[in-house]
Amino acid sequence: MGQPVLEAVSQRLAELAKSLGFQPLGSGGERHGSWELTFHKRSSVEGELNRYVSVAVTDINDGFAIEARAGADDGGRFTRRVVSRWEVSSRSLPSTVLAARVEEMLECAVEVSNHLGPSDLVEAYLPSRTSRRSNLDR
Repeated sequence: MGQPVLEAVSQRLAELAKSLGFQPLGSGGERHGSWELTFHKRSSVEGELNRYVSVAVTDINDGFAIEARAGADDGGRFTRRVVSRWEVSSRSLPSTVLAARVEEMLECAVEVSNHLGPSDLVEAYLPSRTSRRSNLDR
């Protein structure tokens, strides 16, 4: 169910994200049991953060759950937060209602992502295999 829900709104979400300065990061797909679309805004300025937003749809019981997430990174550290979650118990929701609500969730995630700062980056990326090997050679 998650895939058809995202397919129904993906074009509108891509247009909205683009109008807010974000570009699609791939065409979307399955991730950890959810169907997910991710958008990014890469920084071209040294010291500025790369920003991310995503919308994920997960099947639950006789409906689905939709989550919007915001994140940022500086290449070495990152953060990712759930901004909003909406559980829909009916699969017969009108597409206009679905699209409007998911667009609202994406706009909220963009706002949160745009306000994340360096002090919000609380997780560190694992070093790449190459850098781990070179550190062992020292």
